[in-house]
Amino acid sequence: MSMRLLQALADASLPMEIKDVRVKERLRALRDAGHIICSFPPRGSSDSEPACVHMVTALGRKVLLRHFGRKVVLGAKKPNWAHLAADKFLNDPDLRRG
Repeated sequence: MSMRLLQALADASLPMEIKDVRVKERLRALRDAGHIICSFPPRGSSDSEPACVHMVTALGRKVLLRHFGRKVVLGAKKPNWAHLAADKFLNDPDLRRG
């Protein structure tokens, strides 16, 4: 499971749409673990339809606090971060290992 992706989502302005198939699979794992609330396109729809991350749950915040050992500020606006979170995750090999 990707704690760094969860952290990126916690830092981003939500809701956020994600189109990349690789990131959507990690979002499913985070959703199934109860760390985020996320909606996905219906089964059988094209891969280009985005998933929408609505929020990081209280459980997700607790996991981040335990994993990173610091307080997580949800919804903190960082310049240009909201629309770059998925791209940063995809382009940074350290983040993809999560």
